[in-house]
Amino acid sequence: MPGVRRCAPSSGGVPELRDAGDELVLPWDFVATAPTVLTSSTASFELKAAPATDRGCAMVSPPSNPELRRALERFVSSGSVTSEVREEVAASWARAVSFGLRPDRLDSPWDPDLDSGGRPAKAARPVLDKIGGDLVGTGISLLLTDERGHVLQRRVTDRGLRAQLDRILLVPGLSYGEEHTGTNAIGTTLDRRRPMVVEGGEHFAEALTIMACAAAPIRDPGAGEVVGIVDLTCSAEDASRLMLPRANQAPRQIENTFSRGAHRRSGCCTSTSSGPAAGSRARWSRSTSRR
Repeated sequence: MPGVRRCAPSSGGVPELRDAGDELVLPWDFVATAPTVLTSSTASFELKAAPATDRGCAMVSPPSNPELRRALERFVSSGSVTSEVREEVAASWARAVSFGLRPDRLDSPWDPDLDSGGRPAKAARPVLDKIGGDLVGTGISLLLTDERGHVLQRRVTDRGLRAQLDRILLVPGLSYGEEHTGTNAIGTTLDRRRPMVVEGGEHFAEALTIMACAAAPIRDPGAGEVVGIVDLTCSAEDASRLMLPRANQAPRQIENTFSRGAHRRSGCCTSTSSGPAAGSRARWSRSTSRR
């Protein structure tokens, strides 16, 4: 299977295909900053620039859990679920089928107007900086999404993992909502409104079965609505039971950071106005200009 490697961006902003054996060499920031269409066969990738209204799509055939994949095939064809499939995973598969998704295809819409610098993202930055530093050398990436599953920020230091994330379109600006990518920790957490782990063959899309992910929701400290997702993603072979606890701690820290900032701005940061009751008055502010 061809790999993906980065190089310095070209002056025109359009990717240059360079001869690198079985690798496709892309400008470093191309996938993260411009919509693309990616397709693959067993021999090569095809890459072309696409209009902002188009969707990025990747089709790959990675190794996967054969029992779970057979279970998914049976489910798609007959609707029957076998005992090895977790209930929450089966429910997500059902939603994916209802959206008209196919396991052999991975699609993700591009949002060129995504606000990656809004207040939730700013509140998350110091927390993500700390966690991202702790994850260096672990083979685990850290991601932040908005309330629709669009990736706002991505922290990944391992070059091999970065290439994997690029191939599965887990990059800033693209969406991992269930309606687009099927069962995955980000999208399924958004639907269930609570932390979720999805490993290997549990993913609906075949392209994602080489990965494992754990995600947890960030909630509005006052209203309780989900305003974003923190996700940890790695190769399935590097998955750890500690990923979900780590992912679950981050939203609490982000919510506390936002609450403290809100009280400092409102002059409420005193000894009599601190604590849970004061924190419940904080509100997230999200741009609605695109809605």
